Amino acid sequence: MKIFVTIVLFVSSSFADNYGKRLRPLYEFGAGITHARFPSYPGASSTKSITLPFPTALYRGDVLRLKREEGAREIFYRGERIELDISFDGTLPSDGEDTQIREGMNKLDALIEVGPRFLYNILKVSPTNPWDLDFHLAGRVAVSSGFLENVFLRGLVINPFLTVRRVSLFTDDDLFGAFAGVKFASKDWHSYYYEVKEKFVTSTRPFYEAKSGLSEYSFAAFYNYPIKNDVYIFAGLVHSIYSDSANRGSPLLTEDENTSVVFGAYWNFYKSEKMVLD
Repeated sequence: MKIFVTIVLFVSSSFADNYGKRLRPLYEFGAGITHARFPSYPGASSTKSITLPFPTALYRGDVLRLKREEGAREIFYRGERIELDISFDGTLPSDGEDTQIREGMNKLDALIEVGPRFLYNILKVSPTNPWDLDFHLAGRVAVSSGFLENVFLRGLVINPFLTVRRVSLFTDDDLFGAFAGVKFASKDWHSYYYEVKEKFVTSTRPFYEAKSGLSEYSFAAFYNYPIKNDVYIFAGLVHSIYSDSANRGSPLLTEDENTSVVFGAYWNFYKSEKMVLD
């Protein structure tokens, strides 16, 4: 179950020239509401649903970027087609009672992944091409945390993926993005979800020692539509495949595939007077 910020984070900008750029506020603030349905943890057969309000913020700086088509980024290096920045991913917490297969086991805290990302702009927006295509290679450190308590290192992740996006696909200022990638993780990362220690063995849950290697293939799509000035609706999905996972033999990895969905609306009601070319 991916944190749904990921649905926004997978789309990345082109940056080689000023084609298609317009004067926009340096920053914007607002609020919205979203509903999401996702598996209790990656590869789980049980699902969870949440509906919650959330704040929105956009910042169009040269180094710090917070945009709907880029997500949150701090840029270390920017060239004509190459960029180095910070990558984020993670999962939401899950109690043992969320799924019968983990009954009696420790609850799963939120897992936060952060680390450097290399981006190569394969196809950039131009007067004859409205699409942006990027290759990303991210390396992240995973940490579990229960509201900043019980913080533990949970291993490493390597995540190569492709993103494609287009602004103004059907109407001015709408946004479509798509993602395809693969995740490899260390033994510690897989142990957090799929290992069964001796003290948790039952008649239906045998002992299992996790392995490092392939974790999942992922595909995602996201669409953001302006219904009026500064008011947007959005929808997205993430589909993950575990059939080739290095830990497919774990009794806790019960599904070959998971699909997560999210939709909602938001309103950016405050803008800066300062404008920037973006």
